Amino acid sequence: SSTGTVLRSLGRTNPQGGFIPGKGPGEFNKPTGVAISSSRIAVAARNNGRVQIFDRDFVFIRQIRLDEAAPGGIPYGEEDEEEDSKTFAVAWGPDGALYVVDEANDRAVVFDAQGALLAVIGSEGAALGQFENPKGAAASILSYLYIADRGNKRIQKFDPFRNAVLASGASL
Repeated sequence: SSTGTVLRSLGRTNPQGGFIPGKGPGEFNKPTGVAISSSRIAVAARNNGRVQIFDRDFVFIRQIRLDEAAPGGIPYGEEDEEEDSKTFAVAWGPDGALYVVDEANDRAVVFDAQGALLAVIGSEGAALGQFENPKGAAASILSYLYIADRGNKRIQKFDPFRNAVLASGASL
């Protein structure tokens, strides 16, 4: 609310109201990213290896498991509490595409509004269009994608056709 009162939240809670990890719809195990569009909310959770999609009223719509929807990467283990290489971020494009930064696999994965795989961007490395532990994503209204490439200490920019066009930072 305008006064800072929590109006609603997502996640599994214990009887005292504290959040606890979960793997069902609307439950999270170490959430790492959230993106909001005009009609949808996407939440990424590290130890679940998935993105959950909700409508603006927090009603669960679907989940996208990265190891199932975009095969070829390292599988995610839902119970691996110690592994910290599974964080990923999410961003909605103006066309309704969902961009998911998959740190464990040094890539970004693109899904359409229904959760179908559209593209996989990048691979491990330091060249333009490659990543080393990518952490964050943002999409512009002109459909440019920006990815925080932590390991290479740079931000990379991708055009609307998903081509890497610019890298700015330390590893150029």
